[in-house]
Amino acid sequence: MKIYILICFVLFLSFLGCVTLDGDETIVMYKSYYKFPIESGYGYFKYPTGSKIIEDNGEGTVKFDRCEIQFAPEDEGLYVFWTTSVVENFEFCDDLAQKMQESFTDKLFFVSDKYHFSIVLRSDFETRFIEEEQGVVMDKPFSDYSMEIKISAQDNIMGFVDLGDLLDNRYPGFSYDFASYETFSGVFVDESIDTFAYRHFFVLSDNKDIIYEAVMKIPSMKYSIHKDFLSEVLENMEIL
Repeated sequence: MKIYILICFVLFLSFLGCVTLDGDETIVMYKSYYKFPIESGYGYFKYPTGSKIIEDNGEGTVKFDRCEIQFAPEDEGLYVFWTTSVVENFEFCDDLAQKMQESFTDKLFFVSDKYHFSIVLRSDFETRFIEEEQGVVMDKPFSDYSMEIKISAQDNIMGFVDLGDLLDNRYPGFSYDFASYETFSGVFVDESIDTFAYRHFFVLSDNKDIIYEAVMKIPSMKYSIHKDFLSEVLENMEIL
């Protein structure tokens, strides 16, 4: 589990691409963030799987395939990334450097390498972490009630083939709404238990191995006020 402390966040989409260097095809996959100390705390950037990173005092080098990319601080807490690679690799390596620079952030968020997702943590919520990198639970007290947001992942041990199969099993007869975000699509399902309203959102990974669930728990009388809040949280979630 990685817990990250950041200030200006640029959400960087999971990237998968193929390029050709001297006739060889290279697969580039971004799966995690690199954490390093900066003046305000810690900074993070997304790097290609298989990279070798050498860093000292907030400056360093990323080596991937035949690329060598430097990074160093710039004015106002920003970081700059640039390539020092040979000419024939320049365009590809420069593109990698730009993607890493776009991903740089120093905002608070959680990343699960085990379940391949990240979520921005809100400073106005108290946060608890679920064991084995399964996710987080965020709580916010109001004057006379509280809201709970849980973001979690689990293995698809039931072997659901799609979201319709999952919903038929867990919520037969319930209506649901589809929604799409930058790196995933899923369905909202609402239910009421005792005096509480629950708004669920489900996503099934592309390979059907992982079920992602976000759920908001709120007193039923306050549901209409906060109905859209879970969607705001999901806008800052990324499936890697």
